[in-house]
Amino acid sequence: MKVLMITLLTFFFTGTLIAQKTNSVDTSKVAFFSKEASGVFKILSGNIVTDEGNVPTSFDLSIDVTSLKMSSGMQTKHAKSSEWFHASQYPNIQFKSTEVFKNDAGLFAKGELTLHGVSKTVTLPIKMDTENKYISFMTKFKVKRKDFGMALDRKEAPIIQVIAKVFIES
Repeated sequence: MKVLMITLLTFFFTGTLIAQKTNSVDTSKVAFFSKEASGVFKILSGNIVTDEGNVPTSFDLSIDVTSLKMSSGMQTKHAKSSEWFHASQYPNIQFKSTEVFKNDAGLFAKGELTLHGVSKTVTLPIKMDTENKYISFMTKFKVKRKDFGMALDRKEAPIIQVIAKVFIES
């Protein structure tokens, strides 16, 4: 009986592990907007673990802050400086989920967002879609710059809107 129980438990846990797949991010689109400025991050990397139905079970993503591009070179330089993202000291923005869950309002990823050297627990809404041979995961959320220790100038928006979309092969 003991052998049967161990065999069944081994089969169950092995089946659970095999049912999950780690997917490298294939392509991405990440942008931020405010009244005064907007920009696009060109490089995002990381992994998304999905179950056998391609539903995400975890996210581990990193944005290269030095890949930021804005409408002018002067704006890009300012945004990468210590007055905004401080790319030389904080070269990455990271999100690592601790939980992915679904409720009546939709799909969500809860985890640690690290920006400008400050980590905060956030819950991000996730919209999942199939596009050709890819599965996309999109989120829209707001960041209070002050919450992440980013300097505020009277002319600059205290809140920025972030839109991120990542793609994995289906």
